[in-house]
Amino acid sequence: MELRLLRDFLAVVESGSVGTAARSLGLSQPALSKAIHALEARVGAPLFERTMTGATPTLIGRALEPHAREILNGVRRAEGEIAELLGLRRGRVAVISGAFYAELLYPKVLRRFHAAHPQVEVVLAISQGEGVLGAVRANEAEVAFTLLDYARDDDVFATQTMVPDQRVIVVSGADHPLARRRRVTPREAWDCPWLLPRHNGIFRTRLAARFQRFGLPLPAPASIGASTEIQKHILQGGGYLAVLPELAVREELAAGTLRAIPVPALGWSYAAGAFYRKSVPLSPAARHLIEIARGVCREMAQPL
Repeated sequence: MELRLLRDFLAVVESGSVGTAARSLGLSQPALSKAIHALEARVGAPLFERTMTGATPTLIGRALEPHAREILNGVRRAEGEIAELLGLRRGRVAVISGAFYAELLYPKVLRRFHAAHPQVEVVLAISQGEGVLGAVRANEAEVAFTLLDYARDDDVFATQTMVPDQRVIVVSGADHPLARRRRVTPREAWDCPWLLPRHNGIFRTRLAARFQRFGLPLPAPASIGASTEIQKHILQGGGYLAVLPELAVREELAAGTLRAIPVPALGWSYAAGAFYRKSVPLSPAARHLIEIARGVCREMAQPL
């Protein structure tokens, strides 16, 4: 069946009159009547009962109506999606991320996005906490990738969870004195040199709260605020402890170059993903970037 004939058929159903439908479609009444007759010939049965006051769908017409709507709505959706994808031929999407997710996600996400949309420029900024929120709030960045704790209490933002239940664990190098212990107390961990999270960050706040439960301040730091990659190199080469997302060290743990220290009282879980302003529709480029990032996160969550 031609889509034009289904469109004409629904116009008559909705208006209840061939004349009214013809005017709404910009057709003459004879032209629309001819289209309806052509569709009836294709179906093999009358679709309308003609009266002095209009046209009422027959039993066959009522049976055809939902299928005609489904077909036309599907075509409209396809046209909309194609139009959006055509809009991805050129353009720009601004992204902001915490350093960890920039290191972990951005290389894979960018390669896949650029392969699909080589003419779209992706601009990445790195920030933390309030800096991420402020950039999205001010429309300096269209979408953020980071811990969702930052955005969940703010009604301005919509969130999409990509890493729903990621553990933060205490990590050491393979040769650390605590690396082969079955159980470690918070006090024993506290006595070791630490690579502490940066000041005013969520990780530092949460680690401090956990030590505080045991009457302990934060340990004296050997280093503060290094990137995840730098921390991993330092841990591999010396006798330090740090708290890091399990996702960040899964390859090193599998290879045995880093060890998870069994001190559950100092660990926690968090959710991470994307957030953006509710009141500003995402561009097709940003939506596709989020879809790609979600796929990368699913892959990273698979067992090695």
